[in-house]
Amino acid sequence: MSQAFRQYKFLELHFKLVNCLILGIIALHVFMHFPACLRLDSASMYADAVNLHYVDYWPPLTLLLWHFLNHIKEGADLMLLLNFAMLWGASLIGHKLFKEKKIAYWFIAIPFVPAIFLDSGEILKDTIFSFGYLFICMVLAYKTLKDQKLRLWHTVLILAGVFYYSMVKIQAQFIFPFMIAWLVLLQPRSFVKNSTDFISKFLLFIGLVFGISFGMNQCNNALVEKKNDKHYWQYVKIYDLAGMSVFAQKMYVPDFLLKNPNITVKDIENHYDYLWEPLIRYDHSPLISTRNEQDRENLLGTWKKCVKQDPISYLKHRFRLWFKIMVGSAAKGAYITWADSSPTLLRFAPIFSIFAFMPLFPIFLYFWWLGLRRFKKDNHAIPLFMLSSMGLSLIFVLFVCSLASAARYIYFSWCCFMFAIPFAYITWINLKNNKK
Repeated sequence: MSQAFRQYKFLELHFKLVNCLILGIIALHVFMHFPACLRLDSASMYADAVNLHYVDYWPPLTLLLWHFLNHIKEGADLMLLLNFAMLWGASLIGHKLFKEKKIAYWFIAIPFVPAIFLDSGEILKDTIFSFGYLFICMVLAYKTLKDQKLRLWHTVLILAGVFYYSMVKIQAQFIFPFMIAWLVLLQPRSFVKNSTDFISKFLLFIGLVFGISFGMNQCNNALVEKKNDKHYWQYVKIYDLAGMSVFAQKMYVPDFLLKNPNITVKDIENHYDYLWEPLIRYDHSPLISTRNEQDRENLLGTWKKCVKQDPISYLKHRFRLWFKIMVGSAAKGAYITWADSSPTLLRFAPIFSIFAFMPLFPIFLYFWWLGLRRFKKDNHAIPLFMLSSMGLSLIFVLFVCSLASAARYIYFSWCCFMFAIPFAYITWINLKNNKK
């Protein structure tokens, strides 16, 4: 037996062992989250999916899909498996892309990163959106690094995926244009006859962005009945006015939103927290929501006027909430829940704050700059730039539209950062080599 043949058999055996190990790791991850457990938001979403009760807070297409999956097997197991298929599909594509390098195994470790692992078993808008977008991103990354153009049927499937997952989370309307730009970048030349490649692709980009935006709006209008439209955007505005009132010590909330005429700024301050419900939802809350279209118009007008009049109080209020999101830690929350009955163990809870996103934020900004700098010179920089742009966009959007300080609100940003690391590493190495 020749040495070359023995080496070939060794590599073949090594390849099989590695594949078996990866399959075992995937099975372990799935096993650790089964059976699916419905808690808080996921339980409410499931109930609405079973009854096909469309409200503007839940993505209607997700409710529809879950409704049909529930006919196959009751509960959340199939929905959870679909989520895991997207997550592990993205990880395996990444592993295959970098299979010649040791950093390929980072993609297999990502689902076990505490910030991702702890919420991955929940059926939440954040996880559905994150895993779906990640899978599409990694498909596009594969095509980018292999320098392959997208075929028509690939484009159609990706657009369908972007449409579906963009409807899952409202903040996606600020993120999906990056996905469309990436998709257009991978299209063949000359979509518009007798024009340059740039013009044709720019027109395609504009058309797809507006088309998807229009389609999502029409889909929501068609499925969500007017009586079920809770106008959830109003709570952001009411929450802002309450926060500004607390910071300015001046009543900015209009009278028609006060539960009674005797409500003062002090009453609002006593219920002002890192989430909106104590201010509006409960029996003891000092504020109420709008009752009709006229109230909502007045609310929006009041909000615009007050923000212009006192932008400092507005920024203080928004920064307070945003900073809490950035220093929040899913690992810390899980540890506190686990150690709740032991005062001694609870003393160690602050240690888990190291899993907050804030220390990674400047690194993420560097990833974005590195991707932008090398965008035209290194194919690895394209996925790096797109992942960084989308993850950072969510962080900045949450500054103005978040209603609570839950760490899972930036779950997608965590995912983008973790998946961007191998691309950043290779881009950085290539940059260093080019400087020599």
